[in-house]
Amino acid sequence: MTQTDSAPPRSRLLSRSFGGIFRFARRRPLTTLLSCLLFVALVLFAYREFTFRSQLKFARREVERGHNAAAAPGLATCRAIRPTDAELLLLCATTARRSGLWEEAESLLDEYSKSHGDDDALVFERIALRATRGDLEFAAPLLIARIEAGGDRARAAREALVAGLLHRFRWFEADRNLAAWLQSSPDDTFALMLRGKLDEQRLQTEAALASFKRVVELDPDHDEARLRTTTLL
Repeated sequence: MTQTDSAPPRSRLLSRSFGGIFRFARRRPLTTLLSCLLFVALVLFAYREFTFRSQLKFARREVERGHNAAAAPGLATCRAIRPTDAELLLLCATTARRSGLWEEAESLLDEYSKSHGDDDALVFERIALRATRGDLEFAAPLLIARIEAGGDRARAAREALVAGLLHRFRWFEADRNLAAWLQSSPDDTFALMLRGKLDEQRLQTEAALASFKRVVELDPDHDEARLRTTTLL
């Protein structure tokens, strides 16, 4: 008889293993219960952590692309799991600002300040919010300085500055800033969206439609651009 033939069947090994587990559980029920509870807690923690990280990553990508509505469900899921996370609060504040929910954005930034202090990320988002609401006398010089310095927040500074100019109907300045922006980045969907909104305000429907169509060409998943295109058509 070979070594393989003499080995006990797999079903017998499994039976012995489960039998040993059941005997241990009978002898030490409290230890077994605590072990099971700890295992379940670890599984739930791992699941929540995975859900938070995956949804935050998705929401971050959507916010960076200007897909504010698409990012909302992921942000809501993350808020239910870890409501005071620093990056999450800033992403929520950004989407609220872009959506015109300025009081909500202010509340989120206050919450960030209480949990994480007044760092550079918070200061910038407060400036962007004030600009978007039309407080350009205070915010515009600071945003222009950010634009001229370049770096990661230059694009966001351009967006907030032009949004504020459109809110105040300062069309000449908005047009000048957009022209400079598009000259350096002709396919920037944020700049094209704002160009379309400027042309909408000026009742230049064909020009606005061309900008929104271009955004859809560059980013077919851009819901706002698709909606505005359909509305104008």
